[in-house]
Amino acid sequence: MAAHFPPSDETRIIDVFGPPAYNNLDEPRPLTNDPGCLIGFTVAFLSVSWIFVCIRLWVRLRVLRKPGWDDLFVGLYLVGVVRVWF
Repeated sequence: MAAHFPPSDETRIIDVFGPPAYNNLDEPRPLTNDPGCLIGFTVAFLSVSWIFVCIRLWVRLRVLRKPGWDDLFVGLYLVGVVRVWF
């Protein structure tokens, strides 16, 4: 077993990347990190997803009249999204 030695003054930590070019801790928080913005993006993309999934199911069930296993899983997706978000 290797012995564990406490760090000494001679121990050096090598910084591979070097010091940062600038300090960004004083910058304002980006707009995309705002919770309202994140919820807005999520709801917008989920709405678009729902629209396309509903159109797909309508075409497969009403127009083609040939539903398949993939349509079952797409329907389960809709149920899962509603269950997660509401």
